[in-house]
Amino acid sequence: PNLPTGLKKNRERPSYRFWDGRTAYGARLIRRAGARVLRHDSAYRGLALALAATPYPPGIAPEGESNVFGTLHRQTWNSVLAAVALLALPLACDIAQARDVRIQVTDPQGRALANAAVALRWDGAPPPQDDPPPAVMSQREMTFIPHVLAIPVHTSVTFPNYDPTRHHVYSFSQAKTFDIKLYVGFPQRPEYFDTPGVVSIGCNIHDQMQAFIVVMDAPRIAVTDSAGQALLTEVPDVPREVEIWHEWLSHGQTAVVRAMPADTDFMHVPIDIAPPPAPARPDGTSLQERFNRIAQ
Repeated sequence: PNLPTGLKKNRERPSYRFWDGRTAYGARLIRRAGARVLRHDSAYRGLALALAATPYPPGIAPEGESNVFGTLHRQTWNSVLAAVALLALPLACDIAQARDVRIQVTDPQGRALANAAVALRWDGAPPPQDDPPPAVMSQREMTFIPHVLAIPVHTSVTFPNYDPTRHHVYSFSQAKTFDIKLYVGFPQRPEYFDTPGVVSIGCNIHDQMQAFIVVMDAPRIAVTDSAGQALLTEVPDVPREVEIWHEWLSHGQTAVVRAMPADTDFMHVPIDIAPPPAPARPDGTSLQERFNRIAQ
């Protein structure tokens, strides 16, 4: 019969006759759904891999032998294959319909807003990873880079200092409190962010240095670029919820939430903001200025 790869007859073993057309078709469906389905849903992984890797199920009667147990095993095997194939097909369809989604964030006048943290959520989304890839917020020319860093919950962040002068990085935010005293280069250890929320970052030596780390428990997160756009990849084609945070949100808002239809890959979200006044010229009284005068 037409057997799928990995399930062909082994010449050193007796041949089996349980492979009818339905079974071979079910196995082919599993293999075609294969790589994509198994990567996205561990519930099928063990069973489907076992089915695809086992040349002959135990207990199936060889040709020339017939027993009740062999018949029962054949029927059970066919049923298992059919069930797994039926379960895998809808999931494979959902994955195949995943799309990249672009969110445009502007102020009410249509001006692009950079550095807005954007999150997408939907029903049935996988939970956050326990150990996501680490992130970096560096310091160069008295500036935190990036200004806004959006990370999934449980992420570790390193704060390398590439400036010749020492920095004292800290945060008193409710979502994360930490204090990295004066250093140059890399701190002794990264900081672990395990609570969703907005973490305001500062330097205790250079008051003008400020940044934000937005810790999110959403399956897709991104930060808008200079054009005010955030790209979120491989989003299932289901109804979603868009959450947006920006440091200039007005009226005491902590976030802007909008519903996004399933058949949409672009959404424009204007948000009300209250930009801060332009910074005043330095008066030469900062701690860094005093250090510079002493060094002269």
